[in-house]
Amino acid sequence: MSHSRIYQIAIRAIPEEDYLLADHFLDHWFTNTVADYVEDNTDRASDIRWFKEILGDSARFETDNSFVIQPGGKEKYLQTAYLSFENACLTALSIDLTKFATINSISMLLFDINKAFCDEYSFYVSSDTFGLIPLDEFIRSAEIGKRYFIGGTLEYHL
Repeated sequence: MSHSRIYQIAIRAIPEEDYLLADHFLDHWFTNTVADYVEDNTDRASDIRWFKEILGDSARFETDNSFVIQPGGKEKYLQTAYLSFENACLTALSIDLTKFATINSISMLLFDINKAFCDEYSFYVSSDTFGLIPLDEFIRSAEIGKRYFIGGTLEYHL
């Protein structure tokens, strides 16, 4: 049992009355594939602190809960994932045809490669610009130096 967060992100400040609500996910692909359920009963301030910890030095945060991805920030954020990706790819290169021909040998390795590239079972970003995407995908898509604002936060259960 695991819980994670969905962060509403926009290029303009989001009024509280426009924060994303869990009702949006009642009949959504996300709750039919990734999450069991989504709740909006979270501590937004705590969720934002968690988000700041995750991004670390990759972003500069302002007091209005906006942030800017710093030059080199994408690389900083993805550095650990890259090492996992690199190791999984090196392992994949050492697989012989016999192991490749059995699904059990390769399926977990492919899962590890995909997870390292884009963790679809961790934090998500919801925005009008990107839709609902994993945080890893958002970081890759975000513009360096562009200001992003955090709106509502939601909890989801895997």
